[in-house]
Amino acid sequence: KISVDNALKKTLSDLQHNGSSFNINHLCIYRWAEFASTVDHNFILTPLVWQRFFALYLQRPFLDHSMPERGSLGLKLFTANWAQTIRREMKTAISNTCKDIQKEIESLNNDIREGEETKEHILVLNFLPRYLRYYQTLKLWIQEPRLHEETLFLPGLPQQYDPDRLARVFLTKQEDWIEFLRVWEVGETIRVMIHEWAQIASYQKPLPSQTESHDASPDTAASRIQKRLSRHTSPVPPSSFRLPSPPFPLLPSEVLLSK
Repeated sequence: KISVDNALKKTLSDLQHNGSSFNINHLCIYRWAEFASTVDHNFILTPLVWQRFFALYLQRPFLDHSMPERGSLGLKLFTANWAQTIRREMKTAISNTCKDIQKEIESLNNDIREGEETKEHILVLNFLPRYLRYYQTLKLWIQEPRLHEETLFLPGLPQQYDPDRLARVFLTKQEDWIEFLRVWEVGETIRVMIHEWAQIASYQKPLPSQTESHDASPDTAASRIQKRLSRHTSPVPPSSFRLPSPPFPLLPSEVLLSK
């Protein structure tokens, strides 16, 4: 049984590549694993970080139809002690995220019971259960060894495993999972940035006082500085800011209400 490190060295040798500048820590799957286990789950793009990791972790080799089906290699890449540590850290990160989301749901429900219901509360409460199921599914994916077997029967998996999404991950035929992003926070961040940029664009530095004492000579240090400043060109105004067009068109209410 060859180790991952020896397999990498053999591959670099077969490719006639100088392996001195490339080691096992440079493999994308480990870099995404470390990033996913340390990134704050409140970061807007964290769900996409996990998507990138599992796309590598569960991906199956693409073979010709005449060849037998093969399982994914992701689990075999985490057999070394240091790799198992990273895998445990990912499990802990997913578990902690699930706990934080559950606390957030309880906090919002308490606010609503106390009469502090707002449109944002309703929006977040409609989103968080789906968000929580997403991380609960990731928790199952990372601890279930059967997902890496070539004999896996996807339709036989419970719905908690999200077999349809798993099938797309296996075939690497997937788009970004934007349904798990807090898109309203992106819009709010853009609005805050526009407001701050508008304040900077409209800011004018106050000019120094033009009043001089009656006994001041025109050749004083202050007057010479003002003359030098008057010979410089005015600063270039900031560039105009254009509102980005929405990446997805607004859906008509008829579509949302249709059953």
